[in-house]
Amino acid sequence: MTCTKSGSNYAVLTSSKSFSCGNAYPWFMHEHGAMILGQRTSGGACAIRITSAAGVEFACSAASSHIVSESGENVDIGCPLDADLMTDGENPYENFCDLSLISQKMNEFFAAG
Repeated sequence: MTCTKSGSNYAVLTSSKSFSCGNAYPWFMHEHGAMILGQRTSGGACAIRITSAAGVEFACSAASSHIVSESGENVDIGCPLDADLMTDGENPYENFCDLSLISQKMNEFFAAG
């Protein structure tokens, strides 16, 4: 399944500051054909489970559980990239604001199919 709607292509811009839900969302989009670009996420995926104590149910982080992708990969390791935008120098994130470069990378990704 590709991630298009009305002929539009989708991409998710990520960084190492993306973790937990900020890691789970790119994984979901990755599995549905969106392009992932920027910097690899830090991991985690909000593995929440319902448990109980003294007869009271509550939700908690699942330290002994992890979320896996549709293909069985552990998403806690961070989402793979289709295009790395990091640069060397004073501002390693400067390409994150370069809309021409991002458009070029997206065009190349979606043209390759």
